[in-house]
Amino acid sequence: MRKIVISILVLTVLSLVITGSVAVFYVKGLPALVQNPKTIELVKKEAAKSFNVELEVKNPRLVTHLSPNIEFGTDNILITKNGAKLLEIENLDGRISISRILDKKIILKKLVANNIFADAGKLEELIPKEPQEPQKSDWGMELADSAPLLLKNLTVIYPPFSKINGKDISFENSRLHFNVLAEVAGLPLKFGDNNNVYLKDNKLFLDNFALNINKSKVIVNSVCEEKNFSLSLDSKRFSAQDAIKLIKIFPEAREPLSYIGNINGNFDLNINIINEDIKGKINFNTLKLSIIPLENLPVTAEKGLVTIDSNQILLKNFEGYYGKSKENTAKLQGHVKNYMKSPDTEI
Repeated sequence: MRKIVISILVLTVLSLVITGSVAVFYVKGLPALVQNPKTIELVKKEAAKSFNVELEVKNPRLVTHLSPNIEFGTDNILITKNGAKLLEIENLDGRISISRILDKKIILKKLVANNIFADAGKLEELIPKEPQEPQKSDWGMELADSAPLLLKNLTVIYPPFSKINGKDISFENSRLHFNVLAEVAGLPLKFGDNNNVYLKDNKLFLDNFALNINKSKVIVNSVCEEKNFSLSLDSKRFSAQDAIKLIKIFPEAREPLSYIGNINGNFDLNINIINEDIKGKINFNTLKLSIIPLENLPVTAEKGLVTIDSNQILLKNFEGYYGKSKENTAKLQGHVKNYMKSPDTEI
């Protein structure tokens, strides 16, 4: 009996010592390891080896408690390549919980930063070109209720956009808030959430979201979930000149559009997309252009309709005149089949 009691006492003490050692390492050792200059230097060398980039981390912090919460942060994270800045994050502050680690879930409870700069195009170049089989993982991250997600300033460079500037970006009470100014094809873009972007039942909703493109406005309605996506775009009197500038972003559109110039006019737009299915109408109120190969022959369309589906684009009921006289009547119709792959055009 005495030996049994002694054995139990020894096992109890060993358990306490092991538990205490793990707790001490978790509370003291782990933060010290993360903040150790040798650890940071190791990470920098691995970044240089794997991605050929220079990584600088200023004042990294990791704080653990005798609880599942882990706090982390840094004054500055900077990634450069050949002297060019790819990514910079200033004053990052966050908190996670490992209370569900046995379920392979990490709970995000806070993520705040003052400024983020990203050259998305150059960061994209760091991704291996060869397609890799995606690795499935049982691990996941969940967002805690009322978790503060805040970003004061965001600057992103990504072609064809000259620059995207976001301010006061936050997520609270299932609603995403932001104000964004951008430029694409020389056209200013402006949009804000107006309390119309939110999460509900694991779906992202955009309700009557207004996208201002130069002097035109597009109303966006969308529902996005893991396996399904719907999007509708509506606009009245959208500038045809601005539309051409946007279309020319795509290289394959530049050559056929090089034959026309001096475009002016406007149209009404309604496009609906559900997963891979698309249906839409573009109703021209007026359209003026010149045909460059014909000595800039002016053409005026007083009406015209373009219909779009997943397989083809149809041009219908285009009526107007060429030159300066309305007596020079002209009509146009045609189609563009298989426009997503190898277009077959007939006008």
